[in-house]
Amino acid sequence: MLHILYGRSRYDILGPTKHLHVSYNSVFHLLAMKAAAELATVMGDAEFARTCTAALTRGQQALNTQQWVENGTASHYSFSVETPESLMADTLYAQLLADSVGLGSLIDEQKMKSHLETEALWNDSPFGLRVESNAGVSTGSGEAVWQGGSPNWAAINIRHGFLDVETALLQPKKSLGLWRDGLRDFWNICGLSQNGQSWITSHYGFAMTAWHL
Repeated sequence: MLHILYGRSRYDILGPTKHLHVSYNSVFHLLAMKAAAELATVMGDAEFARTCTAALTRGQQALNTQQWVENGTASHYSFSVETPESLMADTLYAQLLADSVGLGSLIDEQKMKSHLETEALWNDSPFGLRVESNAGVSTGSGEAVWQGGSPNWAAINIRHGFLDVETALLQPKKSLGLWRDGLRDFWNICGLSQNGQSWITSHYGFAMTAWHL
């Protein structure tokens, strides 16, 4: 949990507190409810497990009702309810954590697949997945690339069988290749790069997110 809180506080650059609902936070809520239900079951607290499971179901329904955007082949969970065409790379980071601890899918599998496809379609760059876009146009921090986005994207695709391993690894090879062959600096693994250069949150330990692969 400390890793989650420390590692994700950097998303304040996108101003999530300015919005009523942010999909990244919403998926984390689903993870918390599913984990709590599992723990309650193990501890023999059936009533609390039912409460958490009901909250999980309610949260899933709210996410699909308020933030799922049908847009032909580019359907996705919007970054916020106020900007339905926006898409944030790594929206499904909490799903990756759920996979890693054996909790399974937090959201509908087909929607998950579609969202990941739209991330690759709208947020792709030569250096990995851009942190946020609006219908394919970069927003927020311009051409900033979220360095954890591509490895996490690939790990989820592999875990759920949406892509074969070699195809999925083509995306993280961009960000990992930047550190290895471009910057040639495995110490300065930053949270965000811009135009192929380390930008902010350097020495950040982003190798940790790649370990999910």
